[in-house]
Amino acid sequence: MKCRPAGRTGKMFGFQHYGIEPDLMTLAKTLGGGVPIGAMVVNRRIKREVFAPGMHASTFGGNPLVCAASLAVFKAIKKEKLLTNTIRWANFLEQEFEKLRAKYPVIEEIRGKGLMRGLRLKEPSAPLCDRSREQGLLINATQGDVLRIMPPMTITAKELNLA
Repeated sequence: MKCRPAGRTGKMFGFQHYGIEPDLMTLAKTLGGGVPIGAMVVNRRIKREVFAPGMHASTFGGNPLVCAASLAVFKAIKKEKLLTNTIRWANFLEQEFEKLRAKYPVIEEIRGKGLMRGLRLKEPSAPLCDRSREQGLLINATQGDVLRIMPPMTITAKELNLA
């Protein structure tokens, strides 16, 4: 399971939506807020069974700069109340996507959580993605028939309405 750190699903980690506690998580990308970092988190109850000190290493492991950047990401999410913002705009997006699906039968399914959304279409998504880009809206065509829409947690009402 991809854990998706830094809250774009409305929780700090995606697994928190499912009432489970993973044995192991790998984290990267958003963990550093643009600074390259990767991390592996092992649940305490299996840590000693899987890893002992010195068993795992990485070229950039423990780099103070990227660790400080990662801590700053978590502090900013809390201070700026970005999880609350994400939940608020995710609910808005869900309602707007439902309206679009009622209006445009080409939309077959709405997928995702929080601000990580996909609209599965009944036709290839790339042409619509291209037309959106021409209008200044950056979305991605994935899996041939899915429009991936992932606004940032800092998005505003004005920006969402414009999009």
